[in-house]
Amino acid sequence: MPASTYDPALVDRICNRISEGATVKEACTAEGTSREVFREWRRRATDAGRYALNAYMIAREERATVMVDDMLDVAERCERGEIDAQAARVKIDTMKWVIARMNRLDWGDKTSHEHSGPDGGGIQVIIEPATSADGESTDDGDQEDR
Repeated sequence: MPASTYDPALVDRICNRISEGATVKEACTAEGTSREVFREWRRRATDAGRYALNAYMIAREERATVMVDDMLDVAERCERGEIDAQAARVKIDTMKWVIARMNRLDWGDKTSHEHSGPDGGGIQVIIEPATSADGESTDDGDQEDR
């Protein structure tokens, strides 16, 4: 039966395994609990839940760094002829995809949104004086033209 009583030492052991590259499932199984129990601990709106969530987020960041080291190792092994180039490419591409989803800010693809007017030109902005309900201008003429 998986442990379900919150244990900060168990959270630390699970997170240490995750930070070393293990998946949540692998880490929980190795520590004798389930993903569901670990997930419940992270979702609690208590100090314990916040501790578990914070520890998990740090572990995920560290795991991404471990995975980068693993990608470099795969590339080096491929250069030495120890593994097939296509197999290395699949492994590295998979790890890059996973890292980009685990930590979009640091490892995700950069996206940019641009707004433009007709034919890629500038956007024309027209500022008109405000009018009241009866159609009268509310511009007091006090401001300078810009």
